[in-house]
Amino acid sequence: MVTDEKFGYKRLSPVPTEKELEEFYGKHYATLIQKGNKAPHIKKLMDVKERKAELNWFNLTVFSDILSVLKEHLGRRNDLFEIGCGAGDFLDYASKNGWHTKGIEPSEELAAIASKKGITGLNITNCTLDGYLKGYRLEKFDAIVIMNILEHVADPLTFISDAKKLLKDDGMMVIKVPNDFNELQKICVENGTTADYWVSAPDHINYFNIDSLTKFLLYSGFKIKYKMTDFPMEFFLLMGEDFIKNPKLGSLCHKKRVNFELQLPADYRRRMYAKFAEVGIGRSIVCFLTL
Repeated sequence: MVTDEKFGYKRLSPVPTEKELEEFYGKHYATLIQKGNKAPHIKKLMDVKERKAELNWFNLTVFSDILSVLKEHLGRRNDLFEIGCGAGDFLDYASKNGWHTKGIEPSEELAAIASKKGITGLNITNCTLDGYLKGYRLEKFDAIVIMNILEHVADPLTFISDAKKLLKDDGMMVIKVPNDFNELQKICVENGTTADYWVSAPDHINYFNIDSLTKFLLYSGFKIKYKMTDFPMEFFLLMGEDFIKNPKLGSLCHKKRVNFELQLPADYRRRMYAKFAEVGIGRSIVCFLTL
């Protein structure tokens, strides 16, 4: 693990090659999720028993929050493009809420799951961002959504520059990444939790926190209109529920987090998580950007 000299985020060294990443995500990623402990949020959405409750929680929290902020900025303009859309759950939710949606997904398995749903208006192409820019007619969108992707790419600066090519001049981009090497995580490590428990190699290459992500996005030519985070799972660790050393606690802690968020009025939850962003805590960061 090394620190990026310009922006201060952590990254793996050496960085996997583009060929290695295309092979990893194109053919094997969904299988690894189902068999191992990779991307637990996606794994739950792929599990038949857990999917309905998990998707309901996503719809009523992060998906709803993103669309609410976009609508506030964009008004009636509603052409939306998601980069790395997985099995299409966010695009499905956005489409049902009046958005015209398109997306790309490099994993053959996840893109196939999306296509099997047969949802009207779900327009997903199985390719990388680079492949889309080279192989398809360049079209610009009111909103670009990139959730949990920037941590996976070998060259995030080039990736975000390419993503900007699809955004209208008066549009808005949404970036969501894990909030890693943040102050609460460091406190947990100092209190005896397994060191750097949030590191997930080789799929997570880059590890942003709010400060380094802000520097990165400003350098990339964006203005940050709004920032929020989500529930800091470290709260459980600091209260003595060590789901790192005792994985059986993980499901229980997750259910408590879900119950907590669903009982809060949406506007209050967003305002609270915006305040959390000001002090750098929260498991994930969501930034809303304009040019």
